[in-house]
Amino acid sequence: MRVNDQVIRKPSRQMSRKTEDCMDKECHCCCCYEDLIKAQSLLCTTSINLGPHKLILEASDTMDFIGLESLKLLSLSRTDPGLAANLMLENYPNLTVAFVKDTFFSDASLWTDFLETLFDQIRTLKSEKDNKDNLKMYSDILKGVLDLAISSLNHDVFMSVLPNDGAISFFLPYIERCCLRLEASKLRNSIAADLIAKTEMTQRFHYY
Repeated sequence: MRVNDQVIRKPSRQMSRKTEDCMDKECHCCCCYEDLIKAQSLLCTTSINLGPHKLILEASDTMDFIGLESLKLLSLSRTDPGLAANLMLENYPNLTVAFVKDTFFSDASLWTDFLETLFDQIRTLKSEKDNKDNLKMYSDILKGVLDLAISSLNHDVFMSVLPNDGAISFFLPYIERCCLRLEASKLRNSIAADLIAKTEMTQRFHYY
């Protein structure tokens, strides 16, 4: 994504006056909205260094404006994905699985810590009364995260990130799927190797 010079342009007098008028209240003007979108786009650009992300996090302690939380989460997704995922789980649980998909990749430590956090939350909800809705929501998040882990991690890493104190009956279907995926991968690689060998043999035969 190319960021043009308008991202860092000097504010016009009209925009400066608008900003001064909105200093102590929520501002929904088009100028502020456009600047927020540009800042979000900049933070999503993986080709830049972490300088802007660190500046946003430092400023977030002393500033408060509409959209600040989105900028903070985007910054943390690059500097501390684990903390960002925990904040998503706390404040936007329905978006957590999608967030994990875009940030964890194959980092085993992130999966391990987050799965443990999920299990702690579920244990707490089970010990409390009248929390059936929240318990179902977090259970669904756990299932979604485990589904992602199967497709994102190899067999050995997947087994290593599972909590040690979990019920084997709960994990068994996911372990079976992970093993099936491993076997399918081996079969695919074997077939591909045979095809390559046969192709090379045919080419040598035609050559002679």
